[in-house]
Amino acid sequence: MNIYFSKSKRVVFLIIIGIVAILIICGAIFIDTIEKNKKLLPLTETEIQNICGKMQSSRERDLCYIYYYTDVAMTKKDLSICKKIEDKFNRDFCYSNVAIIKQDLSICEKLHQSFKDSCYSEIAKVKKDFSICEKIKDQTMIDKCYWNCFENLADLSVCEKMQDQRIKDVCYCGVASGKRDPSICEKKIKDQFGKSFCYMEVAIAKQDSSICDKVDEEQLSKDMCYRNVAVAKRDSSICDKIQDQYTKDECYLNAILDKPNSSICDKIQNRELKNGCESEIIE
Repeated sequence: MNIYFSKSKRVVFLIIIGIVAILIICGAIFIDTIEKNKKLLPLTETEIQNICGKMQSSRERDLCYIYYYTDVAMTKKDLSICKKIEDKFNRDFCYSNVAIIKQDLSICEKLHQSFKDSCYSEIAKVKKDFSICEKIKDQTMIDKCYWNCFENLADLSVCEKMQDQRIKDVCYCGVASGKRDPSICEKKIKDQFGKSFCYMEVAIAKQDSSICDKVDEEQLSKDMCYRNVAVAKRDSSICDKIQDQYTKDECYLNAILDKPNSSICDKIQNRELKNGCESEIIE
């Protein structure tokens, strides 16, 4: 096989390289123009025409108009500006962004389905209102929507609405941690790793190392659970329960960072960690 380019192939190759270079340069000019004019927002129709009209290619001009009209529409919360975008897909994109800014579900209802679900999801996320997720058609998007509202979860009924079992288990774990109730981990989560992780999260939230005893050692390290509770509680005595020496040393160090204690530093066997602990006392 000849590893060298023929003359015709070299010409084609150089042409391709040239085109790529031109596209990169044009793209850089377009982005630079956009960045320089960001400070002009909100812009008037004339100003937008002056900026975008200078773009060399029709695609750059279209992107420029879409960018500015959408940005100005969002800034002014004015749907009428989106109507200036000729392409329906990009016009719906503009409408969707204004809907999210205004938190107006009625706008989402008028959009194409490809934008409608994401519009509902984003407003639900902003409002932390999982009931909005029920308007979504796509099940994957519904689960994602519930996930985005996760901080607002207060009861298990929301988790029950989710179809993806992994997301549902994480939801149960979040509610269990929020309520500081390990029984939720036991009753609701079937996967053994998920159950053990849930126990650890509740133990940390409750600052109760006894819950770590429920962790399945084959799925998750009890030592790590003890370590995390000890650090959260700033209680170095919990570190004594840890079997792995390095984890125990690291636990001692992090549990007393706020209040360095020479007697605790003496328990640390790893020389590097011990030096770190002693330096905290000197400082």
